[in-house]
Parts: sequence; C-alpha cells; structure tokens
Amino acid sequence: PPPEAIMEWAAVDIGLRARFVRAVGRSMLARRFGRCVFVSSSAAECPAQGQGYYAAAKLAGEALYRSLAVELSGRGVTACSLRLSWLDAGRGAAFLESRREAALRRMPTGRLVGLDEAVDALLFLLSASASSVNGTAVTLDGGLSATKTHF
Repeated sequence: PPPEAIMEWAAVDIGLRARFVRAVGRSMLARRFGRCVFVSSSAAECPAQGQGYYAAAKLAGEALYRSLAVELSGRGVTACSLRLSWLDAGRGAAFLESRREAALRRMPTGRLVGLDEAVDALLFLLSASASSVNGTAVTLDGGLSATKTHF
C-alpha cells in the first residue's frame, strides 16, 4: 500500500484504540477498579507471511495495554493482553476454510483453541481473581507459538 494508506491505517487502528482506552480508563479510575484486556493474536509474536500490518497492530495494542498497566495499576485498574491463535469463528473461520487440515497439523495439541476456551480465559482475565495478571500477554494458542512452523 502507499505510505498515505499506511498512515491512515495506523491513525485509525492505534488512534481509536488509544482514545477508547482513555475514555474507559477514566470511569474505571473513578471506581478504583477495572480490568482491561486486549484481545491480541499469536501473530504478534510469530507473524506469518503477509501478516506484517496485522502483527504490527497487535503489538501496538499490546504496548498500549502494557503502558496502561504501569500507569493505572496502583489505582486499582489492571491491563493485559490475551493472545489467541486460530479460532473457528468470525474472520478465523473464513481463513481456516481452505487451511483447516494444515492448521491442525501445525497445532501441537492437534486441535484448534475452542471458542469456549477463549471466552473462559477472557472472563478470568476480567475477573477480580486476575488482579495480579497485569502488564503482560497471556498466550492461549495450543502451543503454536512454541513451534517454528508457519503458514
């Protein structure tokens, strides 16, 4: 893409996320409690070919939430990222349509992360029990990021 398109993408993807976090963070600070969880991707750590902008966007989001954790955790608000691998839902389902068997062969667990597993992890990270999970990325990818194989 031309440089103008890249700049527009960054302004929208990163800028909107930063404005959202700022607005939500204020209400959490007023209550002195809050959990911010950025849904990221294992592509942030191990991007596949053609995922440069996607991986950059996910890493930028993770950096934003890590900074948020440092700035707000002393006032009851924590932040972290949840890195997920392929899910058979939404855009992931479309991506997997022609690649399902290859994806399954690359998963150390031999299966995709289930949507119910992703929701359970997200609910935990949003709970009061996760007060010490702060400023970090939690990876839920069935071991995919521990391998050296990519699409």
